[in-house]
Amino acid sequence: CDDECFGQLGLEAEFELVGCEQSFRMAMGETQQECEDPMMGGIAGCDFSPAEGPDGPSCVQPPAPMTVPWSKLGPMEDEGKVYSGGLGKRAMKDSRVEYGVWTCIRDWDAEEQRACGARTGELCCYWFDERSRQWHFQGLNSETKLVREEEYEHGLEVERRRLMGHTLRTSPNQLH
Repeated sequence: CDDECFGQLGLEAEFELVGCEQSFRMAMGETQQECEDPMMGGIAGCDFSPAEGPDGPSCVQPPAPMTVPWSKLGPMEDEGKVYSGGLGKRAMKDSRVEYGVWTCIRDWDAEEQRACGARTGELCCYWFDERSRQWHFQGLNSETKLVREEEYEHGLEVERRRLMGHTLRTSPNQLH
């Protein structure tokens, strides 16, 4: 049955996108299959980590590196390519990780973008782990919803204006 068929039957469903760890915790998972196998309630592509300390086993997104140094994030934010903020209620601290801030970034490094599954213009979102001092991929902004659409559009406009100022004249009659 497709969407139209479901509509005719009067069925409606709401879905919430969740990541590896959240799905694993909601299902009270304990095994590798419950993390990684969709037939067992897991998510394909997630990585299982056995119990370490009081927090038990974990299920995490596979690494999708973001190696832009802090010193470049500010200027990239001014260019409309980076968005950042505090996690607020989503902040997390346990024996493995300590997350307090996030950043979403677009169009920075072709290899790193491919690793997070982003196309040109798509935002990859990361949480910063204060313990490892690394950014941990959380998903595309279409999933995480960290950056509001109007903020994203504003960033595109900032970049467009900046690029217009750098366009070379190709003929004496061209106005810039």
